[in-house]
Amino acid sequence: MSTSAEIPEPKAVHILMEESDPLQRAYAHLQLGERALERADTTVASRHYQQALELAPEDSLVVEITGSARLRGVLPARGWWASWWN
Repeated sequence: MSTSAEIPEPKAVHILMEESDPLQRAYAHLQLGERALERADTTVASRHYQQALELAPEDSLVVEITGSARLRGVLPARGWWASWWN
């Protein structure tokens, strides 16, 4: 993920432990989701992406990255096409 939301993994974990701002927490989850994908851990990646989406569902970066995760099959499809997609 080459965006302004890039956060080193230790800092992302720190943010989740200490930060109350939902957007900062969402960006930390995005970063940790990307790191999990680099390790081919789609289960953990999916959890982080879901959390990011719950924290900041209207943020364009969160929507873009979680949408990409859906296209890669990391997150399930949403909406009326979810049953058609599978």
